[in-house]
Amino acid sequence: MPDLSDERRWRVGLEVAGRAAVEEYLRLYPGGPDDEMWDLPLEPPFPSRAFCQEWLLGNSRTVTAYRGLIVFFALTVLIGVSYAGCRLGQLAGPTAPQVAAPPPGPTVPPAPTTSVPSGT
Repeated sequence: MPDLSDERRWRVGLEVAGRAAVEEYLRLYPGGPDDEMWDLPLEPPFPSRAFCQEWLLGNSRTVTAYRGLIVFFALTVLIGVSYAGCRLGQLAGPTAPQVAAPPPGPTVPPAPTTSVPSGT
């Protein structure tokens, strides 16, 4: 049975290896939940597959737990920046003189040109 110091060491080792490497190892080397994972950058005793799967699940929960907060914060910043941009645009006023557009009316197409061959 592993003690608490082994589990701490395993967690650090799994962090060093990275989530992708642990997932790849679990995918490439099938086995039972109590099988040890030897290819990780650790020294014996090695963590079990079950421990590594729990570690992966714990990491995904951390990201999922903060996802709503991250989205809320990002939207708040986006709305704040948009509002500030609109207010600055209103305070600055028009920067170029307004030019009146020509009055609408019928447009006359150019006369067609015909070329007359010069022949003798």
